[in-house]
Amino acid sequence: MSMSDHIAIMNKGMIEQIGTPEEIYHKPKTIFVAGFIGSPPMNFIDCSLVSVKDRLILDAGTFTIDLPDYMEKELRRSASHKELILGVRPENIVINSGDTIRARVIAIEPLGARNYVTLEIGDFNIKAEVDPNLRLGIGEEVNIGFIKEKMHIFDKKSGNVII
Repeated sequence: MSMSDHIAIMNKGMIEQIGTPEEIYHKPKTIFVAGFIGSPPMNFIDCSLVSVKDRLILDAGTFTIDLPDYMEKELRRSASHKELILGVRPENIVINSGDTIRARVIAIEPLGARNYVTLEIGDFNIKAEVDPNLRLGIGEEVNIGFIKEKMHIFDKKSGNVII
């Protein structure tokens, strides 16, 4: 990505997306592209679109996410069914954010200018990028949140991005 001003991402001989490295990283068009670009790759969480008191939320089983108005509007317009995949890059996860998603620290990878923390939420794990000055311990329980404006929502059946 650092040597090109445009790149093409191919999957099984077919082009999935063409664009600048920034476009492909920040606006992937498919789950394949989102998982292919980035190190560590984007976190993917299976979820369902559920209506609660006339509002749409994402239900991942062990937690739910309230959606900003623009995301709710787009999902009402574009989601063909209720089974979705939430995509969140490690740098867009906030630890001790005040949100109510409970996670347990199961691994810490110190890399100097940043640390990667593997978090267990129910039956699945996600990876978050954190400041190395944030002192966490293995087994520690934390509250996490996602930067909602940076979340990606994919159609589970087609793999295509909705938001």
